[in-house]
Amino acid sequence: SSKVYLAEKWRSENSGAVALMIGDTLHDAEVARAIGADCVLVARGHQSKKTLIESGFAVVDDLTEVCRLIELHNDL
Repeated sequence: SSKVYLAEKWRSENSGAVALMIGDTLHDAEVARAIGADCVLVARGHQSKKTLIESGFAVVDDLTEVCRLIELHNDL
């Protein structure tokens, strides 16, 4: 099964859920878009930060920054 298929299946079973995709590739960003999820990309994996920025989603250097973004979002 592809990531998109699995994400779409999850979305159909959890239509009211708020989803955040955390990944390290442009493909992860594509999956997020396919299911209407927000996305944060971590530049410590398969693709460079410069490449990930092209996605238009937030790009961070490590998982600690993902946690900070989630905390900031929860304060809104």
